Amino acid sequence: MLLKLEDEVKLKIIDEALTHIKKVETDPDVVIANVDNYDAWYSFNDRVDFNVHESNFGEQYNDEPFEWHCSAYGVELNEDETFRINTDITNFLFTYKEGKVTFHNE
Repeated sequence: MLLKLEDEVKLKIIDEALTHIKKVETDPDVVIANVDNYDAWYSFNDRVDFNVHESNFGEQYNDEPFEWHCSAYGVELNEDETFRINTDITNFLFTYKEGKVTFHNE
């Protein structure tokens, strides 16, 4: 199911994700609080989380450049009123490779 997002929200998530990617590509050993450099989950607000990850989770093969992906996910309350990410409700925002962003206009 497609997670519907306003353009302003998409742009803010994309900006945060690209900032993360640039930090890691500039310094692979950078320490970013509470996230994995190559599989980072961020809370955007109480209804949307997003993930930015590298295809091979930071492992390079044959000097292939990193390929990053960013998707947003719906967050909902469970029966016990704890929040959970519903990975069935998603919006694939972009792919990034070698400085080029390919947007997925869902």
